[in-house]
This record gives sequence, structure tokens and C-alpha cells, in this order.
Amino acid sequence: MTHKNGISKSLLWDITRRCNLNCSHCYNSGNTSGMEDINIREEYQTIIHKIARFGINHIHILGGEPFMADGLFDLLSYANSKGILITINTNGTLLSSSVIDKLIELNVSQLTISLDGSTEQENDAIRGIGNFNTVIRNIGRTVSKITENNSDMIIQVATVITKLNLKSIHKMPRVLRDLNVKYLNILKLYECGNAISNEDSLYISNEEYLMALQKLMIEAYRNGISLQIDCKPKVLELLSLRFGFKVNLDSEFSGCNAGKKILYMDNRGDIYPCGPFSHISNITDRRLRANIFNTDCNDQLTTLEESVRKRIQEFTLTEEVCKTCRFVSCCSGCAICYNGYDKLCETAMNLYSTKASLM
Repeated sequence: MTHKNGISKSLLWDITRRCNLNCSHCYNSGNTSGMEDINIREEYQTIIHKIARFGINHIHILGGEPFMADGLFDLLSYANSKGILITINTNGTLLSSSVIDKLIELNVSQLTISLDGSTEQENDAIRGIGNFNTVIRNIGRTVSKITENNSDMIIQVATVITKLNLKSIHKMPRVLRDLNVKYLNILKLYECGNAISNEDSLYISNEEYLMALQKLMIEAYRNGISLQIDCKPKVLELLSLRFGFKVNLDSEFSGCNAGKKILYMDNRGDIYPCGPFSHISNITDRRLRANIFNTDCNDQLTTLEESVRKRIQEFTLTEEVCKTCRFVSCCSGCAICYNGYDKLCETAMNLYSTKASLM
């Protein structure tokens, strides 16, 4: 998600669990039985009014596949009329000409499209046979529509690095350049849903992830692509020193923003500090959950944010790597559902020890 200008607080919303794909790494698959979606056609005004009262002025819509959600365009239209910024993650398969026209008409700010390989073989091994060609065609159609309509909508491609695409993922910037797409979001594998049952074919080591990032940074530079990378600021700094790149180390977005700048809502209206926390099977602290349809929803959200803020303030990173890091004040780790220590930082320091000693 590259667009953040004017955003005071964001709601990340898994608007539906319905999807026309079954990707091998999907964090939202494997546990979808019996989960009914919100009736958006009937509830979109209530939802928008409540989140707006809580200071949320940006909704980032996820899934499932958002374009399978009934009433999505009603929601987008109403949010647009209330001045709420909308960005959407999609698998890209349902981007017909009429859908793209509607998104442009409704001032959707950014469309992030998933593509998990720079070749048909690698992508389709993850996302299904025929997916690569379909999504490439639809990205091209979307870019053309944006140009024709003089639209400001941003197109970004999101890629999860796995064992299945590791060998040639560095070619992705060239693919994007040929499509006239300028933004690439690189993600680590989220260890949830289908990824757990497919770990043998997906998981890579920290060393492999860093090697892939190295190649991607070089190819992104050569092809004029802006990278958004899923890693700690220390890792980005070490990579930038290693290759002499200027990297944007935005401290505002380096630490845990759960309950401060973001909230997460699932397809039933349950609200949590962040997406990862929602996947914890046994949440015992009721202060860390709310529901959009509760009459005291705003009070619940205030309590949630206060509880998260207190946890973050009291949380202390004990690892020596963290204690001596100049980013320790902004990169606070996760005080809610993880231990806060990312071994990727230590791996990067070991790999780039010569440069690290210059810090």
C-alpha cells in the first residue's frame, strides 16, 4: 500500500472470505467454513458512519476476493461521497472493462494486484493454471483505462516470495516495466491458512529472502520500479549500504501501528488491532476485540486502542541486536501477538557484517 497522504487512520477490511482462487499460500484459506459475510447492501451506510465517527478516513479492502462481495460498489460509492479514501487488494482475475470503469468513476485511490511469479510456470504453480496470462491481460487493460481517463489511480503489484518463485522473482521489475506499472510490493510468507499445510513447497530461509531482495533491488533500480519491502528498517538500511541505494526509512511506519494508525475488521464485522492478531485461536482479552454492529462499538474501539497502546509502551525488546540498534525507538516489535524479535535483522547483520561495522 503506497498511498498514505492525508490518511489519519486506516481500516484494513477482509470484506469477504469468498474467492474464485485457492492460492497455495493464502492466509485466509483453510478455515472459512461457516463464516458468513456481512450483508453489505443493507449495512454499508451503518458501517461507514461508525468508522467515520472514530476518525477512520481510509479503508483498505482485502479478501477473499473483494469483487465477489455483494454490494461492494454501493459501499465504494457511499464511502467516496463521505470523503473516505479507498484502496483495494485483488487477485486481478475479475477486472473487466466495466469494473475498471466503475473503480475510476468512484475515485478508488489504489489497486494492488497479486502476481506471484515473473513467469507463467512459477505464478500458476501458486495461483492456478491460466492465472498469469489472465492477470497480465487485466493489468494491461487497467493501465490503459487509467491513461484514457486521465485517472490518478495507482496500480501496484504485490508478490509473496516463496520457494516456488525464488529462482526468477528478480525478473518481476522487468515484467512490471513492460506493463507500465511503477510500484511493486514485496512480502514475506504469512504463516497462516494454506501456507501452513503447504510449508514444504513454500517456505524459504532468511538468507534466501535477503538474497532475493538484493536481486530485486538491483533490477528495480534498472527498470525504474519503486519497491515497498516487507522487513524491518534495520534490514533496509543494511541493504542500502550494501548496494549504495537511497532507501526511504519512514520511522512513522516502522513500528507497530496496531490501534494507532490501523485497525483490522473481518468479514463478520469483528474488529482487532491488526490482521495477524485476528488469527490467534484463543483471544482471552476481550478488550482487544470489538464489533462494528455493537451499540457501544466506539467505546469498545477506544478501550481496544488504549489497551494496545499500553502494551506497546510496556513492551521491551530484550535481544542484544535490538538494544544496540538505532531504530529501537521506532521499530518497537510486536507487543500483541509476536515476541517482537525478527531474526531477519540478525541474519542481515551477519551477511553484511563489514557494512554493519560502519554503523
